[in-house]
Amino acid sequence: MRKAFFLLAFILPVCSVLAQTIPTIVVPSATDQNYYLIKSTGNNNEATVDQQNPDNWARILQPGNGNKAVVKQINHNTDVDNVIGKVYQSGNNNKAFITQEHDGTLGPLGVMEARTHQTGNGNRATQIQGPGTKTGVMLAVTNQSGDGNVGHQEQHGYNNNEFINQEGNNNVGRQLQENNVMGSNTVIMQTGSGNKAFQNQTGSGTALNALTMQSGNGNKSTQNQTGWVNLALVDQQGNTSVARQDQAGPLNLAGIRQKTNGNVARQSQDNTGGDHTAGYPAANVALILQQGGNGNVAQQTQTSVSTPVWEANYGAIYQNGGNNKAFQTQDGGNNLGYVIQVGNGNVAHASQSQIITP
Repeated sequence: MRKAFFLLAFILPVCSVLAQTIPTIVVPSATDQNYYLIKSTGNNNEATVDQQNPDNWARILQPGNGNKAVVKQINHNTDVDNVIGKVYQSGNNNKAFITQEHDGTLGPLGVMEARTHQTGNGNRATQIQGPGTKTGVMLAVTNQSGDGNVGHQEQHGYNNNEFINQEGNNNVGRQLQENNVMGSNTVIMQTGSGNKAFQNQTGSGTALNALTMQSGNGNKSTQNQTGWVNLALVDQQGNTSVARQDQAGPLNLAGIRQKTNGNVARQSQDNTGGDHTAGYPAANVALILQQGGNGNVAQQTQTSVSTPVWEANYGAIYQNGGNNKAFQTQDGGNNLGYVIQVGNGNVAHASQSQIITP
């Protein structure tokens, strides 16, 4: 019964990630050293802003097609308050590039912020931030509405936050966070069909959270995490969707939730050595929930080389419908696995190998 809460434990982290506080939008003051506002109306225009002072602000507005906006903010000063870059484009086949580099010290309330808003089809948005210190906040936000758009975000530092919101079909969202990321979040929300989401968090940081939410048909989600206290969640609603999660590191937690027909979910957790620190109880937990349809496939693989005295590895698969398949493999821990299938024609394979070390 202690493990019967797995559905609740799956849903609550989703709410926790979404409840992360987004920093308040900052308004430039008279003390800011650089503030640029560029507006170009028409097609095939190019606007470039290059700022290298302690406090930088840039805003580019481009209504039209085939436009290009470039914001480059490089700062090596200490005690920087804000580094802000924003691009607004409406039209088709536009491109936006925001690069923010800072290796000094952001103020305690300092924000390195990149925002791109694009409406139309075939647009491209690229945001690159970092490195940074343990002070301040890094924030990258991309909003795209239309078809065939691509959003790419990279953050290299501490306290990172990436958000991609795409409405339309055949869009692609990519997020990368690396180096010593701590307290970092990546969120991709896609509405439409044929969309793809890629999230990658690497480094030796803690509290790494990745969330993908997709509604529509034929969507794909891939999540990769390497670090401490990882959390990866995928929520898909629609037909023929595919979700994949790979985590390697001391402490992992992964959950996939899919609803309706023909979905495929894969999970793989390694733990690479099984070293743990007191106060971090999770040692690989994988959760898959598939409901309300036929032809679902779920697969879990967990490996831990050594295990502390507390319980490690836990897998739970719940499927509701016919013709479902579930595969579980757990190795090197105090393993406990569930497979619950409701309906006819279901197939389940479970394999567990238990290793206990002092």
